[in-house]
Amino acid sequence: MMRKRVLLSWSGGKDSALALQALRADPNIEVAGLLTSVTRDYERISVHGVRRSLLERQAERLRLPLFTIELDPVTTNDAYESAFLSALERVQRDLPGVTAIAFGDLFLADVRVYCERLLDELPSTVDPCGERGEFHNVRVRRSRIRGTRRVRCRRYSAVG
Repeated sequence: MMRKRVLLSWSGGKDSALALQALRADPNIEVAGLLTSVTRDYERISVHGVRRSLLERQAERLRLPLFTIELDPVTTNDAYESAFLSALERVQRDLPGVTAIAFGDLFLADVRVYCERLLDELPSTVDPCGERGEFHNVRVRRSRIRGTRRVRCRRYSAVG
């Protein structure tokens, strides 16, 4: 059986790490690479502000190729979408057989609608499995967590 090759939208944060862990545990999925938005002049991940050097070390340690969406510090949504689609063209060229994108973002209705609209513009060969196959974590209301805790991650999917 051929495994589905998936690109993971990577923020460098814990949601992305949990998504990667769950995807790698699935014998039917091969995580083929990481996709991250980086703000050029600051050399940091656009959402979390993680330095590009740390992002590159993460990708290296994970043994996954990194594809960046290069953004200006002040950018428009149109510029973001253009950069996103350009990065996906590079992915299709450099990682043949990638047919899905997974997202580990927080589940927010407006983010879902936006992603679905943007991903509708993708070629029909690409299956956007992010907001429809989302990974979530929960924040525990404690100042310190000691010891080991079992956490159950659920993978949600919607039919439609």
